[in-house]
Amino acid sequence: MATNILPHSIAELLDLGNLNISGIAACGSAIGLLQYTVANYTPKVADLQAKQDVFNGQRASVAELSATRILRIADMRKGCLLARTLLAITFGKDWSEQWVAAGWTDHTTEVPQNAGELETLCGAVAKFLIAKPEYQVASSKINFNASLYVVLKNDYNAADSAFRAGKVLLGNARDGRKVEEADLRKSMRGLGDILPDLIGPMDPRWDLFGFNRPGATVKPGKPEGLTLAKLAGQAAVLAQCSAVSLATYYRWFSKLIGVDTEFRFGGRTNDPLKEFPDQPTAGILEVFCEAANEAGPGVESATSSINLAL
Repeated sequence: MATNILPHSIAELLDLGNLNISGIAACGSAIGLLQYTVANYTPKVADLQAKQDVFNGQRASVAELSATRILRIADMRKGCLLARTLLAITFGKDWSEQWVAAGWTDHTTEVPQNAGELETLCGAVAKFLIAKPEYQVASSKINFNASLYVVLKNDYNAADSAFRAGKVLLGNARDGRKVEEADLRKSMRGLGDILPDLIGPMDPRWDLFGFNRPGATVKPGKPEGLTLAKLAGQAAVLAQCSAVSLATYYRWFSKLIGVDTEFRFGGRTNDPLKEFPDQPTAGILEVFCEAANEAGPGVESATSSINLAL
């Protein structure tokens, strides 16, 4: 028997809520559904959508702040790689005690990936160049001086502070949806409890409401071959997988690393491909999908990821 467990994601809950409204409008009166009408159900969806719009706006802002932060981290690393290259002319490529004064303190000349370690290293290189101005280089192709590393460090700090402040506002927007979410979930559960008394377990009208048919038993298989690609000249990613037997639609989920705390519902498509628009200029986007039919979704695909900065 297919079950109608309410979705965890608020984006998917809203999608289902709008389908509920369509079902109520299309056949509510005909099947004797008196408790729920378009007039009394629509405001519940609209109220949550308004709070979700606030959340989505703040998430978009945080996504861009995260992209800027990632780029500033890349800038610091590029500057530290330059410092290693130039200092190696005098210090040698292998680590020695000479490297300690310039910030390489861990018996290696490797340049770290971690933001905090890069910030520390930029600060150390700046202090070194202030103390040893003879190591500075100024030419048409190379700019290697203390002020460069001060700027790199300060630019990162500013980007990091803005990102952290944005995350706080995003958390507030996330919490601000709780009352409206609970209200819609309560009504949706009530609707799901009433419908079995009004229509049969394989009645196609379940589809109009967005619910699985309780009598359906065979779900589609697992989507395979999920790929992601950036669309040329657009801030969008195209996801595509192989078609799945018995699937009548596909459900898509995405997560922007460092911004989203969980996967977000991206929508339904009739075909096994989905465009994810309005992506930031940097970051890692993860995507998976599920093939679904009247019995519900099957096993989710493997997760695929793409570096938005490349």
